[in-house]
Amino acid sequence: MSARAASLLVIASLVGCTAAGADRDPHGPTDASVMAGNDAGPAPPEHDGGSGTDAGGASPGREGLDNAAECFDGLDNDAVGGLDCADPGCGATAVCCVGVASDACCNARLPGTALPSLAACAGGAASACSALASARVFGGPEPIVDAEGALVPNGGESSDSGIVLEGEVHPRTARVTVRARIAAPTSCDGCIDAVAVSLANDDAIGPSVRGVTGLLVSGSRGDVSLLVGGAVAWTTPLPDDAPHDYVLTVDPSGVVSLSSDMPGILEARVAAALPDAALRVVVHGRTTNRGASSEAPARLVSLAIESSGCDIPDALARATSPLAPSGSVPWVSGSERAPSIARPEDAPESATRLAFAAGGAIWLARPDGAGGFVPLDGGAVLSPDDQLPFGLRDPHLVPLEDRWLLLATALDAEGRRRVVRIEGGADWADTFDLETMRNLVTLPIVDPEGDVVELDGASAVRAGSALYVAARAIRASGESAIVLLRAGSEADGAFELGDVCGTGCGSIAEGGTIAVHSAREDDPRAFDHDEVAAPALVHQGGVYRLYYAGRRGTRWSIGLLVSIDLRFFREGNEGAPVLTPSGQGADALGVLDPEPWIDGDTFVLLHTASDGVRTALRRATQPAPVR
Repeated sequence: MSARAASLLVIASLVGCTAAGADRDPHGPTDASVMAGNDAGPAPPEHDGGSGTDAGGASPGREGLDNAAECFDGLDNDAVGGLDCADPGCGATAVCCVGVASDACCNARLPGTALPSLAACAGGAASACSALASARVFGGPEPIVDAEGALVPNGGESSDSGIVLEGEVHPRTARVTVRARIAAPTSCDGCIDAVAVSLANDDAIGPSVRGVTGLLVSGSRGDVSLLVGGAVAWTTPLPDDAPHDYVLTVDPSGVVSLSSDMPGILEARVAAALPDAALRVVVHGRTTNRGASSEAPARLVSLAIESSGCDIPDALARATSPLAPSGSVPWVSGSERAPSIARPEDAPESATRLAFAAGGAIWLARPDGAGGFVPLDGGAVLSPDDQLPFGLRDPHLVPLEDRWLLLATALDAEGRRRVVRIEGGADWADTFDLETMRNLVTLPIVDPEGDVVELDGASAVRAGSALYVAARAIRASGESAIVLLRAGSEADGAFELGDVCGTGCGSIAEGGTIAVHSAREDDPRAFDHDEVAAPALVHQGGVYRLYYAGRRGTRWSIGLLVSIDLRFFREGNEGAPVLTPSGQGADALGVLDPEPWIDGDTFVLLHTASDGVRTALRRATQPAPVR
């Protein structure tokens, strides 16, 4: 059972504690119901070329330290017995950390949050406390600050009260650690008295908070519980009335752990299904323990939240709204495909352009100021005509010095595909001159692995002063493969095959096609078993990332390959897709044509969504990995 798919599963032994209560609903005769309800990258490094031996000789204990490419060249360069990312010298390199949530990889400290000092608000209501001005107070009776400056969530017998801290946490892309100090006297006989700290979606915060995960300290019941999905996954007795420190850690893999300074407990670990969307930190509780003669209520003494960023490429939150308008549009609605987004260097956001194909034509759109795009006035920028009788598809925008370069797929009368390049007007004019159109490369390309007879779906990335192009090659046998090309001079438009290569192939002589990845026909369960297409390159988090579409049967998914040098590639998500069809709505049967885009501190994966009949432009997002 996968930790990401599991919702409740005790996965580790507990020392000196009680494991009873797993899968138990927190509702009960006491306060258990407190949780009730529910860019451009650097120039690629030079290489010594070998293809099966360590050309430079083994350097014990130094694999990956001098040259990160050694971490995925298929060789044991330091002769310690570990190949590539399995070698201790490589485990924490950026290229080996893509899709890995280890201690070594989740090492980017992200901005955290904490409960501020509430001493100045002692004896007052939370809503009147200036230190909590950025927090959202909810429920009734509302939370209060006790005489010693601790937060008492309050709440009622059957409803929660509390506060929602400012900011968000992203447990699918960061290891989140919650450190709480909580006091909960156990002498409150017959009353309800508890404090909880939960990570929850906004729509799960209200009279009955149901968090994704959290911890609950119940004074009246005399126990501490680890919560998953609003239910008790594990519980242990509360040994005394003293304040205790608790550490709740949520790993992107879905493993949730709880440790404490309480005597006799080491650590509890369970698995939870984590959403791709961001979560809020909620302090909440229920109590009937009030009055001058009552014991001090359960209270939160301190709280701090830390996040350490991980590089988890499949932790993508899908946007539900379309990227471009639908309905009454000047193209055939439901035919939108192959989004490409670009912005000139140092230009304002308004200069961003979205290119896409629809109805055999290429369209441009500009930002609408609300997160979407609207088509430019004047119709399509390139339409079928005598020179292009069968139209264009697969547009890709490349910003040059003062104009756009458009790569696109053109078809001939027999339906054969080739990649063409077309220059835009000077000063970033939103026009393209067909007089500048020329083929990217001359077909067919003679190659020992099979002559390339067609080329389509090209995209480009800068690497230092060079421009690299990825495309889908169709061989004479019908096999599809992703290949890399390296550009010559932009001035003369020449494109030459360079010394770039797939895993383990060594140096490549100029003139042959360079297959980076092919359909995995030997694995019937692979998402790209039958076909690969639409590669898209981006440099992000110190790694070149090549997203591509893969097909098995009639379903398209999006996969990822990673490289440090555009020479050796490895699977970036352990061979699994980073985005799959949802089974319903616009992307019910397919996601394809990936287009990665870094927008500030957000990574955006634009793509084509397909329900089997119509297509639409969509996006999925996550915080951009930080190294």
